[in-house]
Amino acid sequence: MPYGYDPDQLTSLIGRPQAAPDEQESFTELVVTDRYALRRVVLAPGDLGELRGRSIAGETLYVETGCMAMTLSDAAGGNRRLELPADRLVSLPVGVEYRLEATASSTAYLFAPSSDPAPLESIQAVRPFDIRQKYWGDIRTIVSGEVTGKRLFLKEGCSGSMEFHVQKHESYYVHSGELALLLRAGRAENRLFRIPAGTVVQIPQGLMHQRGALSDTVIIEISTRDSDADSFLVEDGTKRPMEGFQELLERRRRDCAAAQSGGKPLQEIPGVAPLLRPENQKSRGEILSQSQRIG
Repeated sequence: MPYGYDPDQLTSLIGRPQAAPDEQESFTELVVTDRYALRRVVLAPGDLGELRGRSIAGETLYVETGCMAMTLSDAAGGNRRLELPADRLVSLPVGVEYRLEATASSTAYLFAPSSDPAPLESIQAVRPFDIRQKYWGDIRTIVSGEVTGKRLFLKEGCSGSMEFHVQKHESYYVHSGELALLLRAGRAENRLFRIPAGTVVQIPQGLMHQRGALSDTVIIEISTRDSDADSFLVEDGTKRPMEGFQELLERRRRDCAAAQSGGKPLQEIPGVAPLLRPENQKSRGEILSQSQRIG
């Protein structure tokens, strides 16, 4: 009988977003739970670089890359146009209609629910808040409340501490880079995963987790309410290295060097989840990798 989470079932927490039926990538559902939803918007400039929508439950739009223009309208006939360069966000009240246009190739994320009662004329594009510098990168808060949204930047070669949450359920979308994720479950059994960009990860309450960056990595996170009091440290990353991380980092660097020289990647390191190459990536709900017990 497993203790807590079954280590052999952890791969079920890692998946790829389900592609839209029309294979259009302008709008993609990344995470949908009974508490929150995260969607991605990808637009290019030109006649097709436009998206229309209506805020049903209240949403916050955050522009990660590029530059967008947003035209807002409400039931009273009011209109407002906002310029949204990268690293800007705007909170959309319930019922407001919007049109997004790309003035440069752009990627943005919609966090819901994020109801803001502000009238149309007072809606502004602002920067993220509660920016925290960490030894491994930084955290920027996009949404704060019953639902929390964050942008995490992890520097290549750096890893954080192992922690867990009692109340918070969080979901990651790896926007760019490559993540090393260590999960601990059962009788303190570790599983180390190599997570490429475009992958969604679920971290339920009580699951011990630790992140490292195999290259400069950006994670978009959405979760239930976040509180410092609900973050419990298991291992201090400044004092105890993330298990298996340096080996995986060196392996990746050698693979990159081999690829540049036309050689073949090195053999898998024992105890580390296999590389998730694009041709092997599968849709949400399917197992992406196999792993072995470490130690």
